[in-house]
Amino acid sequence: MKINYNNKNYEIIYDKFYNSYNTPFHNDLFMMKIMINCLENTEYFIETGLFFGYTSYFVAKNFSNIKCYSCEINQDYYNKAINNIGILDNLKTELNQSPNALYGLNKYYGDIIFDKNVVFWIDAHWNTDPLNNEINYITNNFNKFTIFIDDFVVPYDTKFSNDGYNIQNIIPYINNKNKLKIYMPCYDSSHSDCNNINNDKLGPVGYCIITTENIETYGFLKEINI
Repeated sequence: MKINYNNKNYEIIYDKFYNSYNTPFHNDLFMMKIMINCLENTEYFIETGLFFGYTSYFVAKNFSNIKCYSCEINQDYYNKAINNIGILDNLKTELNQSPNALYGLNKYYGDIIFDKNVVFWIDAHWNTDPLNNEINYITNNFNKFTIFIDDFVVPYDTKFSNDGYNIQNIIPYINNKNKLKIYMPCYDSSHSDCNNINNDKLGPVGYCIITTENIETYGFLKEINI
């Protein structure tokens, strides 16, 4: 099945367990525009938290030039994801926990990955808490990156759902702060374009972006000073 984002059609995954097609990145249309622009300008996509494969499938299937990687700690989720995804030559999946998975990326891609433009989708925080170590490692070792942290507190709009992760907690683990820009959504959480999760009217999910790049925000993001 295909879905239209930014006047272009993209393949989305069919979940064989739930018998439904599923959209990536919470189907927040504001974030999707930003994410797709980032993906069009990257060589690597790294996800922590494969879950049922919705996100990694979307990126690997629609951006065949991108080298994609995802890890998952839960055996049941991992098995379902592999069944959903099938075989995509540009996607490497691994039953492994983060941040250990991040520490081993260069065994698949070589040390050159540290100098490449990498998009990270950080979402491995169910029944584990690797976020601080993930942020510390990425900002200390990678030179060009855009990190999307999912389930993040948007302090000025509490209707964005979150898992309690906030900017104050991660500040001590952000290295090279003078080289980075940090963003959060500035659009209203009640807007219909961010309330589209699989078209089932679930609410929007908060996120934070940390980047070395001059990403296109489309006026959808607010820069956060730390």
